[in-house]
Amino acid sequence: MSYSVSIKQIILTCLALYILTDVFSGLLLFLLNNIGIGYIFYSRDILILFPILFYIFKSFKETRISKLEIFIIIFLILIVTWGYINTFNLFLILYGIKIFCSFWLGIILIHYFNPKEIITDSKKIFQSIFFLTLIGLIINTYIIFPWDSIVIEVGDMEVEGARSWTTFGTETKRLGGFTRGSNLAATYLAITSLFLIVSSKNIFIKYLIFSLSIIGIFLTTMKGVLLSYLISFILYIYPLFRRKINKFALYIFLISIFLPICSSYLLPYIFEGNSTLQILLYSFFDRMVRVWPESINFILEKGNVILGRGIGGIGLAQIYFEADNYLPADNLFIYFWGNYGVLGLIIFILFLYKLYNIKNQNVPYQISLLTILFISNGIVAAVSSNAIYNIIIGYSFGYILLLNDGSNSVYSDKKQASIT
Repeated sequence: MSYSVSIKQIILTCLALYILTDVFSGLLLFLLNNIGIGYIFYSRDILILFPILFYIFKSFKETRISKLEIFIIIFLILIVTWGYINTFNLFLILYGIKIFCSFWLGIILIHYFNPKEIITDSKKIFQSIFFLTLIGLIINTYIIFPWDSIVIEVGDMEVEGARSWTTFGTETKRLGGFTRGSNLAATYLAITSLFLIVSSKNIFIKYLIFSLSIIGIFLTTMKGVLLSYLISFILYIYPLFRRKINKFALYIFLISIFLPICSSYLLPYIFEGNSTLQILLYSFFDRMVRVWPESINFILEKGNVILGRGIGGIGLAQIYFEADNYLPADNLFIYFWGNYGVLGLIIFILFLYKLYNIKNQNVPYQISLLTILFISNGIVAAVSSNAIYNIIIGYSFGYILLLNDGSNSVYSDKKQASIT
């Protein structure tokens, strides 16, 4: 029993430190860089890796590793091998593994944390993250923080520490608050506010949190996060949609597949002759015209239609280790196909199909909503490169796949999260 408690403490400590360094990542990068050790910031990835290694060691020692974990290890070996065959670039592989590990950590959490435990015990933590992120954005509207546009030297590379960029083709800044980028701030606002909205029983509080979130996300100008947040909120707040909420995740992912494949056919109907729309939705326009078609061609030319390109083969890892071929993989279908092949796509669709067939009362709304947020944002964003998103979707993935059809519970004591 004490062994189980110790691993829970390790996971909690590592997660708390990781989230804390994420929420204040801009400030932390600035302080570390000022004393010449900015590169130390990136060593925090050990906070994701260490609990996984500890869990694997413990499981093998006690010879009770689950079938799901065995499958994950075999799957990881396959995509790593295929990735190296295609790229011959160990750094791409390692970066891809780093991203995959945050998803794996989410699955491991299922073995130690009941959703009810998270929902009841983590409310104050989510409140703190929500308000700290919001306050940072509000201050950022009046003050340009010193970590804006900071560049960190890591070995022989210069790494963008905190992003400074604009939107709408104008000088309108995307604000990031205390974090190192607007996308991260918007993501934390969306995640924490949906959690708090579901957890609150007061309708006034629900709409107050929603309104504050809209203001905060608007300040970041992250249109993809804003749209996915609105979709998630609407599906929850209206009883007609809420009764079938578990079915929407699959529908939205099918849209994520359809859009890149059919972008060349849809383009004339959406943007032709409408220059205003092209400016307002420039990022989406650029994806349909250039990024998605180039990404599909790249995977087919440099990889395989069945196996993709292997882990690390497309996406954020390329910025640092294959810049000439960099493509953002800012769509879930393209990311999964490119990195994990058709098998990865099938596994994820099976997860969504199982969620589709589960009754609402057997899945906490927090899990359903955050899964929908991840997938809807993933239509136009590289959400799989975000560790917090990955941990959440990993937890959802583990919870749904390990749900026992007979007891409708992951846990032997049949304790289930109350749904509000």
